[in-house]
Amino acid sequence: MQRLSFILIFVGLVLSCGRESKGKGPVQRVLLPFESDSGWGAMDTNGKVVFVIKGARHLGWFSEGVAPFSPDGLTYGYVDTSGKVVIPARFRSAGEFRDGMAVVEEEQWGVIDRDGRYVVKPEYIAITPAGYGLFWVRLRNAWRLIDTTGKFIGDYFMHVYPFNREGWAKVEGPKGWGVMDTSGRWIVEPKYAMVDTAVGGVFLVRDTTGWGYVRDGKVIYWRETQRLSLDSLKVAPEVKIKLSPPKIQ
Repeated sequence: MQRLSFILIFVGLVLSCGRESKGKGPVQRVLLPFESDSGWGAMDTNGKVVFVIKGARHLGWFSEGVAPFSPDGLTYGYVDTSGKVVIPARFRSAGEFRDGMAVVEEEQWGVIDRDGRYVVKPEYIAITPAGYGLFWVRLRNAWRLIDTTGKFIGDYFMHVYPFNREGWAKVEGPKGWGVMDTSGRWIVEPKYAMVDTAVGGVFLVRDTTGWGYVRDGKVIYWRETQRLSLDSLKVAPEVKIKLSPPKIQ
């Protein structure tokens, strides 16, 4: 158990350092959360203690100058790099800030800004960041894309991915896998058993009758093969992933 805890802390440290040192702006100060007999606190990379929150039960990684913390192990809020509480603890779970927003849970999941005000109302079963200021929200048995005005984009999907740097994401609807952009426009119609990335804006697609390439929504090549079962397509490189809401353990 101690070995597992050490591995998790080490992985978190690597990810945190990478997050704080990248970007167009100045390099941010890297702070490392630690636990002491009196509570949780933060130290710099030389091991110098910056602050300790007396009695705190948890302190997360800093992102955009703030970190989630828990004073009692039951509720979560946020502190800045001096240890000052900037958003009082009132959430069941609290994620890291990205682009000035963070996913949190009270009775249900929502998204807050740096002032702790909701930009996406807490009325969803689950929420996960999609990128570009958008979020995937869970509605019963399906996911939908939503912006910070509460506007839904696109249809209902069973499985979803975050948007990549090119601004598209793979999603699975009732009829199959496809690729959509941040406006909800289809780059690849959602009708294939598999979609994978090729090169130069071209996507490799497969279904039970064959495989081919799609570019700008049009099939530019198709090769029929012997009829395949859906089970046989599962051995291909693409693996379905169900996104789960981020929680602080």
